Amino acid sequence: MTGLWQWYRRRSIGTQIFMGMAVGAFLGFCTGPNAEVLKPIGDVFIRLLVMAAIPLIFFTLMSGL
Repeated sequence: MTGLWQWYRRRSIGTQIFMGMAVGAFLGFCTGPNAEVLKPIGDVFIRLLVMAAIPLIFFTLMSGL
């Protein structure tokens, strides 16, 4: 398992993102409607990203001044 992790870590960030999207699409296709149980986790994740973006933009603007 360590060898697989090292192989993954040596890839560029763009390749890692593409691989993650491919695995997610495959799992979503395979599980179909059963993936609906994961929707609350995804909603919380998106809300946390939005909450982090506002202070990040604010402090970036303040440091620029």
